[in-house]
Amino acid sequence: MFIQDFLPNRSVTSQSRHDDEIYIFKDDYAKFFTSFPWFKEVYREVSLINDGEDQQRNISIIKKYNIGDVYLLKAGALEK
Repeated sequence: MFIQDFLPNRSVTSQSRHDDEIYIFKDDYAKFFTSFPWFKEVYREVSLINDGEDQQRNISIIKKYNIGDVYLLKAGALEK
């Protein structure tokens, strides 16, 4: 999966200059996926760092792994 978007230091919301009913949300969207163990970020590039925290850009490549590669699958406990 390829993600290219803004990367603020914290979540940022702003109102569109073109339509006051539209809000823009800037966040680290790779974290939405990598919170699951079967998604791993394998590449990250950050640019425009000196342009301010709400202007930083990020490129992330996220790879999906098979569940057996990230979890140890074993038999459940036996009940007595």
